[in-house]
Amino acid sequence: MSAVNDDYLVTKVACMYYEEEMTQQQIADVIGVSRIQVVRMLQRARDTGIVRITIDSKFRENVDLGRQLQETLSLKETFVVNAPALPENLFDTIGRAAADYLVARLRPNMILGVSAGRTLRAMVNRLPRCETEGLRVCNIVGGISSLGDQSAQELAYQISERLGGRSMMLNVPFHVSTKHIKETLLEDERISATIEAARRANPILISVGDLKNPMLSKVYRHEEVYPPNVYERLLEHEVVGEMIGCFYNISGEQVLPELSEHILGFNIQDLKAMPSVIAVAGGSEKTLPIVGAARGGYIDGLITDDATAEQILEAARDVAGTD
Repeated sequence: MSAVNDDYLVTKVACMYYEEEMTQQQIADVIGVSRIQVVRMLQRARDTGIVRITIDSKFRENVDLGRQLQETLSLKETFVVNAPALPENLFDTIGRAAADYLVARLRPNMILGVSAGRTLRAMVNRLPRCETEGLRVCNIVGGISSLGDQSAQELAYQISERLGGRSMMLNVPFHVSTKHIKETLLEDERISATIEAARRANPILISVGDLKNPMLSKVYRHEEVYPPNVYERLLEHEVVGEMIGCFYNISGEQVLPELSEHILGFNIQDLKAMPSVIAVAGGSEKTLPIVGAARGGYIDGLITDDATAEQILEAARDVAGTD
């Protein structure tokens, strides 16, 4: 076949596929070739410029940002939305994105894990009311009274209520005073069954804490969860972030792990074995905590805003340059 006839056939195949919306097998049957040959001709059409694919969408820049985040932080998936004009609306903006993400991925007999946090609270506020067959929702850590409606227990209950599922509540405190008390509680059949169910969660939606968060600072200083001088010790050890009561540095290494020994529920190291852990966070103060969480392998997905995404990429490049 001459080059002219070859290009003609490639063009014809491209028109049949992209304009007439025929399947590759239908095209193969019409022109009398194999489907593999059709695949090759379509690839050639793109390689030679016969076909130029243009994606014209207002979401394109955010999709590109998400791809950069995935590559830079070794994440499996991202969801990037436009930052709001008013900073005080950031929690609601990211919470709405997280609600959209969750609803789009609902499936029968799904087990969902959730931690505590303001942005996750905003997500719950945006969830529709529906029925999801066999849905179970687990809080992956115990409760802290001062967090109120942002606590993991309350969020798990509210999610199950809105999405028509069943909550498997981990009805225990966030922290106990001795190892013996922790071991005794974990021997309870209902508690151990709930934790085992949570270990099958896919996905887990989790918040990312920073030491400047006034709510967390209150917990560190006044809840008697940690020793009195813990806040100063965290600063001395260059802690950048916190997840489910565990602390880590910019390299993702857990810092002062003994502080989490009496926490009931998941430890940050447990997250590495989970199939999907999605951080829901945004704001400049979350930049380093997100970078550290990704480098530690504690998260493999992120829902955030475009302004935070840009700051994360810059911070990640700076950190990589100092390694």
